[in-house]
Amino acid sequence: MLLDLLVKEYNIARALRAHLRNGRTMVREVTADRTRITANAVMPETAAAREQLLEALGQPLTLGAVTEFWNGSNWEPLTGASDS
Repeated sequence: MLLDLLVKEYNIARALRAHLRNGRTMVREVTADRTRITANAVMPETAAAREQLLEALGQPLTLGAVTEFWNGSNWEPLTGASDS
């Protein structure tokens, strides 16, 4: 079970690196026992690209799903975030 969790989290990190190229920020992920903040994950800057990321990583609030991103001053939901 622990091995499965580690493999899943490794694949999520790999998917983030493989699918995204814009900006550097922090993301918040759902883990088995708590929310974890991951630094320096590459995140897209547009809402459409964030939606593509959500589809690539799975449904929100599943284990390992990225649910929020740090926009430089506060946390924003991955879905429904406006382009700026």
